[in-house]
Amino acid sequence: MNRVQENRFKWLTCGVNSTYTFQLSIDRNMGGFSKVAYAIIRSGGKQFRVSPGDIVRVPSLSDKHEGDSVEFTDVLVAGGENGLRIGAPTVAGAVVTGTVIRNGRGPKIIVFKFKRRKGFKKKKGHRQGFTAVKIEAIA
Repeated sequence: MNRVQENRFKWLTCGVNSTYTFQLSIDRNMGGFSKVAYAIIRSGGKQFRVSPGDIVRVPSLSDKHEGDSVEFTDVLVAGGENGLRIGAPTVAGAVVTGTVIRNGRGPKIIVFKFKRRKGFKKKKGHRQGFTAVKIEAIA
C-alpha cells in the first residue's frame, strides 16, 4: 500500500493496525463502496437479516439434520449489486440457500406464576429449539 492510499484510508483504520481494516480498505476500491448482498427472510414467524457467510439461528427445522441443504423462499427484501428489491409480500424468484450446521436448544427460561395470599405457585421451565444455518448464497 503506497503513501497516498495510506492517507486516504487513515480514517478507516482509526489508528488500529489490523488485517480486517486493511482488507476493508482494499475492498472499497479506492473510495468506491462495494455493496454487500443481503436479504431479509422469514422463518418460523420471525424475520432475519442475512448475508452470505452468516450463521443464523432460526426456529427449529425438524426435518433437517446436520449437513442438509436448506432453501428459504420467503424472502421479503433482497439487496445487492443490482439494487434493492422489496417484495409485496415476498420477492418473486428470490431464494436464500444455506447449510444446517447444528440443531440445538437455547437456554432455559423459567416461567413462574403465583397469586398472592392464595398459596398458588407454579414453576415451569422452557427451552426453545433452534437450527443453526450457515447462509451460502442469495439468488
